[in-house]
Amino acid sequence: MRAYRVEPTTLKIGNTVDGSIIELEGNTTLKFKSGKVVALPDEFEVLTIRGSEIIAEKVRNLKVGDLIAMPRRLPSNNQYQKLDNKTPLTSKVNIVPKLPHILSEELAYLVGIISSDGYIRKDNKIVLINKDKRIISKFKKLIKRLFALKVGIISWKEKRKGKIYRWINSIVYSKALKEYLAINFGLKEGKKNEYLRVPEVIFNSPKSVIAKYLQGLFDGDGSIIIGKNNVAIKLTAKNRDFAYDIQELLLFFDIIGYVKKTRNNLWEVVISSRINVEKFKKEIGFSHSEKAKKIKKAISKKKVRLIQIGRIIKRERNKQKISLRQLCKKLGIGETTLRHYENDDCLPKIRVLKKIAQVLRSKELLKIANSKDYRKSIRERHKLSGFGKFTNDDVLPKEIARECILQI
Repeated sequence: MRAYRVEPTTLKIGNTVDGSIIELEGNTTLKFKSGKVVALPDEFEVLTIRGSEIIAEKVRNLKVGDLIAMPRRLPSNNQYQKLDNKTPLTSKVNIVPKLPHILSEELAYLVGIISSDGYIRKDNKIVLINKDKRIISKFKKLIKRLFALKVGIISWKEKRKGKIYRWINSIVYSKALKEYLAINFGLKEGKKNEYLRVPEVIFNSPKSVIAKYLQGLFDGDGSIIIGKNNVAIKLTAKNRDFAYDIQELLLFFDIIGYVKKTRNNLWEVVISSRINVEKFKKEIGFSHSEKAKKIKKAISKKKVRLIQIGRIIKRERNKQKISLRQLCKKLGIGETTLRHYENDDCLPKIRVLKKIAQVLRSKELLKIANSKDYRKSIRERHKLSGFGKFTNDDVLPKEIARECILQI
């Protein structure tokens, strides 16, 4: 079990000291707007916001609408993980000369694409189905480079609702490879939705390895939705736990995704807002030719200009020779909140900015508060969390996301 903690004094995310979990009697199930469902002990303390201060509150005292501090960016491991590369006993025909003993970026991508668009049969065949020739070619090269195996290619057509779809099957036959994937990554024969999870070895790998694993997943089951004013990336999964695993992996890259259930009893991991989509393109990206072109086109659309208000507030405060503490006292807000405003960690509400402008006698700040651009900036900053609209009284640093309780 993976365990992370929010350090109360520094508000930084880190691993638990000994990796242990304290078990307490009596659990409360919390459902968040992001789609997460978490069961926590009643006496367990979490960080929440009361007014403009951060306090530790017991779970039993929480209410619907409270904002809970959750990891936004997870710490990653810099060491490549070792794998079990002992060749399983098999017939001479299926002997693999060598099996990788280290989880590399190339192997992580291969595991990701098999987890999404591939399946394993009882007759020791690993099959990948995709219509993108670039993906098929990459799969073929990786199998040959990593395992010294040949890949058979079969093309076929399918008619759906009057449209003809062309698919390409890549087939590799090897009992040794089948057992290797099962031992190290939990990839077994049969229906994936019954068992599929992100392997623990992926979570413990460097970010570069995690990125390639995610790229493989999204190359297979990912899609891009382009709207008038926004763009989103979706990944469809049949397994609920698998969807939440992917949501957690995205946190290694400061990418917020939320999980939702569809009408077809499937699960979607949705990455919304331009900021998160741009991070995905930069940190993970697509190898799929059509998806790569589509995301590039979506990102190139006109952006909403995000106003950086912090330096202006600080400049006007220094101009009036008012200390941070004095201004906080006049505004009736905490020093931590104002410090985050000045560092551009969050934007003040329009009414708060107008009050700041009034106290500092700043026409510039008042003009910004009344502008349409500032309203757009606030809306875009709200989307940054990927969880919908929240209060903007955010006193938490960038490493922490605010999970809003929807149901207790």
